[in-house]
Amino acid sequence: RQLWWGHRIPVWRYPGAAPEVTEKMVNALLPLFDWQHEGRVALQYRGEFAPLETIEKQGDLAVFFVCVHDPDGRDAEIVHYLEHKLKLKRDPDVLDTWFSSSLWPMSTLGWPEKTPELQKWNPTSLLCTAREIITLWVSRMVMANLYFLNRLPFTDVYIHAMIQDGEGRKMSKSLGNGIDPVDIIEQYGADAMRYSLAHLTTGTQDIRMPVRKEKLPDGRTVNTSERFETGRNLCNKLWNAARFVMMNLEGKSSPKPLNIKSLSLEDRWIISRLNATVTEVTRSLDTYEFADAAAAIYRFFWNEFCDWYLEWTKSRIKNEDDSALQAKQVLSYSLDTILRLLHPIAPYITEKLWLHLNEVCPVRILEIGAKTDKPLIISDWPEIREERCDADSELQISMLQQVIRAIRDTRTSVNKIRSANKENALQKLPSAIIRCDKGKTSIFENATNVIRELAKVNEIVIIAETPLPQGSSVKVLSDGHGSSIELALPLSELIDIDQEKKRLLDELSALTKHITSSEARLSNENFTSKAPPHIVEEHKQRLEELRAKHQALKLAIAELST
Repeated sequence: RQLWWGHRIPVWRYPGAAPEVTEKMVNALLPLFDWQHEGRVALQYRGEFAPLETIEKQGDLAVFFVCVHDPDGRDAEIVHYLEHKLKLKRDPDVLDTWFSSSLWPMSTLGWPEKTPELQKWNPTSLLCTAREIITLWVSRMVMANLYFLNRLPFTDVYIHAMIQDGEGRKMSKSLGNGIDPVDIIEQYGADAMRYSLAHLTTGTQDIRMPVRKEKLPDGRTVNTSERFETGRNLCNKLWNAARFVMMNLEGKSSPKPLNIKSLSLEDRWIISRLNATVTEVTRSLDTYEFADAAAAIYRFFWNEFCDWYLEWTKSRIKNEDDSALQAKQVLSYSLDTILRLLHPIAPYITEKLWLHLNEVCPVRILEIGAKTDKPLIISDWPEIREERCDADSELQISMLQQVIRAIRDTRTSVNKIRSANKENALQKLPSAIIRCDKGKTSIFENATNVIRELAKVNEIVIIAETPLPQGSSVKVLSDGHGSSIELALPLSELIDIDQEKKRLLDELSALTKHITSSEARLSNENFTSKAPPHIVEEHKQRLEELRAKHQALKLAIAELST
C-alpha cells in the first residue's frame, strides 16, 4: 500500500547495512539523549530500543535507527540535525494506508490544531460502512480518536449489506459481473435506482442481484438487473397518480380548516393510515431501517392511497359539493405528505412534483397546514399527530375491503370456469348478499355504491338474520371483533353446487385444525405464564374470531344443503 499521499515513516537510519558505531558517532548522538527522555526521540539498536549508554558500551558493529515524534512540528530541529549533521537518511516508505485512514475524523478537520471545524464536527453522528472494513478502519478510527482527543469519533455505525451477483459472488471488474450505477441511471433513472437499493437494504444480510446483459440504444452493451424495475414502477405510479390529483385540484379555492371527525369514512381512514405511515417511516429512518421505511411508503402509496382512496374519490370529485371539496382537500394534503416522506429516497421526482403541486395548490391543510413556500429539500418533515388516529374507521374500511376483494376473487373464479367452457366472461356479477350483525348493517348500506363500483356487482343486499339463498357461493369474513361477516353470491346458474359445498367443507376442516391448535396453546401454562400479556390477549381474540367463522361456515354449509 505504498501510496504517495500516505504518511511517510518518521525513521532515519545510518547509511549502510551495518555501520561501525564509533566513539565519534556515539558522541554525535548524545545531543538526542535528552529528547529521548522527553519522549520525542526513540533509538533502536540491534532490534531493541536502548539507551545511549548501551550503544556506548557495546562499541562494535551495529545497525541503529532514530525515530522522531513530530518531524513536521517542534522536532524539526532534530530532523535537521540528523540529516545535515549526521547524514542519516529517512526511510522512503509510508505507513500502512489504514494508519492514515484512522486519522480521517481528525486530520480532515485541522487536527492537531484546535480548529472550529474540529470542535463542531468531531464527533460526528454516523459512519456508514460495510462489515469487511470494521477491523481495518472503523476500530482504528475509534482508537485513534480516543487516544488523541479522548472521545469517540462518531455516535453510530451503520453496517450495510454487500451487493452480490445472482450467484452470490462479489461484484468485480475481473469477473465482469459488476453494475455501473451510471448505466442504471440512464436506463431506469436515479430515483428508481435509489429506491430499489433502499428497498433491498435488509440489514447486514447480503443482497443478491441477478445480472444480465442489455444492449442500449446507443449500441453499448451493459450489465443491468431486473431488481431496479421496482423503483421504476413506483416512480411511474407516483407520476401518474400525482398528475391525476393535480389535474383535479386546478382552479380549486383556498381550503379552510376541516373538522376531521365530521369527514366521510374514507377521508378519516386515509388520514389515519397516513398518520400511521408517518410514524412508521420516521421510526424506521431514525433507526436506520431503510428497507422498512421504503416498504412502508410503498404500501401506503400503492395499496391504500392509489388502489383504494383514489378509486373511492373518483366519483366524488366530479361534483362541486362540500363532499367533493373535502375529498380534494384530503387528496392534496395526502399527496403533500407522500412527497415529503419519499423525498429522502427519491429526491428528484418528488422535488419536481412538489414544484407543480405548489403552483396548482399552494395551500394544503387539514386542521392546520405545513409551510409549502420553499423547496421540498428544506421543507418540514411531516408531523405525527395522535388525534388523527381513527381505529374505528380503519376497522370499518377493512371490512369493506374484505367484501370487495372476496367479490372480485369470486368473479375471477367464475370467469375461469366460463373461459374453460368457452363462455363469455362476466363483467359484473348479478348480485351480492351481505349478512352481518344489525349493528354493522349501516356500514355496508352507506357503502353500497362504492361496493357496486369497485367490486363490479349489479346489486347489493344487506341482511341481518334472513337465511342465505340456495345455490350461493359463500365466503365467511372476520369483522375484527370476534364476529363474522357472510358474503353470499347467488351463482346457482354459474357454479357447481357440489364443488362449492366441498370447498366450504375443506375450509371448515382447515379451520377446525387452527382452532384445536390455538386452544392447545392457550391451555398450555408455559405459554400463558411466560408470554407477554398482550400476546396472550391477541391469541384469545384470534381464537374467538376463528370460532365465530367456524360457526358461520357450518351455517352456510347447512343452508347450501337445503
